[in-house]
Amino acid sequence: MDTDPAAVKMRLSKTQMSVIWPGLNFLVLALLSREKFGTCEFAYSFRVCPLPRGFDDGTYRPAMTDRIRALWIRMKHIATTGGRVEMSAIEVRAAIYAARVNLQLLRRNVHDARRKDAKTKKTLGLDRTAIKKRKQQTGPVIKSLERNMKRATRSSLKFTPRSEFAEMSKEWQSHLRWMKFHLAYFKVVEG
Repeated sequence: MDTDPAAVKMRLSKTQMSVIWPGLNFLVLALLSREKFGTCEFAYSFRVCPLPRGFDDGTYRPAMTDRIRALWIRMKHIATTGGRVEMSAIEVRAAIYAARVNLQLLRRNVHDARRKDAKTKKTLGLDRTAIKKRKQQTGPVIKSLERNMKRATRSSLKFTPRSEFAEMSKEWQSHLRWMKFHLAYFKVVEG
């Protein structure tokens, strides 16, 4: 596999990987579930609550999906230990979204466990203090990734024209919107 010349090298610690990996793994497994069954557990319920006419729920981009899968494969071996990895600007953005998904996933699990007793929630790590701790871990990881995203963006602009990079960024935004509605919609849909 050819490496992206605009990719930046970074070191991710074990703690950073504990914030990024669960979200990235969730996204890829949701994508695989969607490919196999046509939908996934956390997709927006379009049948129950249709979106208003003209609402942009994003566009599926196979190239972006392939990049996320490639990132997932590269990060799999450092998921529990941390280590060095090379990422392009789009892949760093995917890692930032994965960190946010991880926090949202914990919030959803805490919400789903609301009827359990306090002792069980604490043992499972599904209480309010778990959310607070995860939030404290997620903030610095996202800030670190955002710094690396700036580096990756500058590196990409050296190899690609600004207009082409702007188009790629628009494609990413559209694909990100698609992922939010079709793979990782955590809000409860009232029906």
